[in-house]
Amino acid sequence: MIDNADNEVFIKFSIQKFKKKHFEITSYLNIEPSKTWVEGDLKTNKGTIKYKSNGWEIELKKDNVMHIDEFLEELMILLLPKKKKLINLKDGIKKISIIVYSKKSMPSFVYKHKIISFLNDTNIELEQDIYCMGT
Repeated sequence: MIDNADNEVFIKFSIQKFKKKHFEITSYLNIEPSKTWVEGDLKTNKGTIKYKSNGWEIELKKDNVMHIDEFLEELMILLLPKKKKLINLKDGIKKISIIVYSKKSMPSFVYKHKIISFLNDTNIELEQDIYCMGT
């Protein structure tokens, strides 16, 4: 996971619990997902835990992030042009997940008005998971 990095951050946009086919979401948004799964798929190749619903996801990863808002802007470049489509996409739960694995440093978490407004308008949930790895 973390080698020489002070932190490792993942930002994911996902749509879960939808009835459509994965290709329909991909086609509708005109964005290729990083990952898709169907209910019952294993979460990892070596695991036994299964997904409880369908999913479609975009994932960005970066090491040594100082400011979450700056990294989040990279995802917004993909999503902002799709705002009207995201508003009209009623099937499923839309979510942005921010996952931080902190070894030495913790990034700042500031959410600008533009992001908060976008999340509200598109009905996208925001979640954060922070793991302090320590040395």
